Amino acid sequence: MAAPIDCICRIFLRKCFCFYLSLLVLFTLTIIFVGVCGDSSLSEDFEVKPGGQVWTTVKKLGPCKCTFEYAAQGGTNEKWLFEVTGSDDGTTYSCDIQRPSGVSYLFFQSFKASIELKGAQLKQVELFMDTDNSLKPEEYVTTKGKNEVTHNEGKFNSKLSRLLLIAERPRTEL
Repeated sequence: MAAPIDCICRIFLRKCFCFYLSLLVLFTLTIIFVGVCGDSSLSEDFEVKPGGQVWTTVKKLGPCKCTFEYAAQGGTNEKWLFEVTGSDDGTTYSCDIQRPSGVSYLFFQSFKASIELKGAQLKQVELFMDTDNSLKPEEYVTTKGKNEVTHNEGKFNSKLSRLLLIAERPRTEL
């Protein structure tokens, strides 16, 4: 009489084992997929604060680190958007720091933005005073060796609404 119960228990245990093994495999594959693919963009609001003191905001996405440092004067805090985006192959990253409305009412005394990505070089920089007008090239200094852009002392007109930095590193063939 014990044999049929023993047989039923073995079948039940095999099914449970197969079920839990399947869950473990699925969980492992999900972890691997998320680790390999990862997030390719990050978008966060932050406050740009007046008062004349130097403020720094840093955002990281995978191996990329974007930094925005500034000092500004004016009325009240403004809501800005900080976006970091990476290409699917991980060779190109961008830092896009902007006032979503396209116009800032603050007067920027200074600014510095940088993008850190091992082996990468700064490929493109775009700076805007408002939605339709770029900063004049003499208003800022791009240092490609440091992958950064800063205000040009004495020539920067204190208007800033968007900074876009794009860095690229060489592709590695397997």
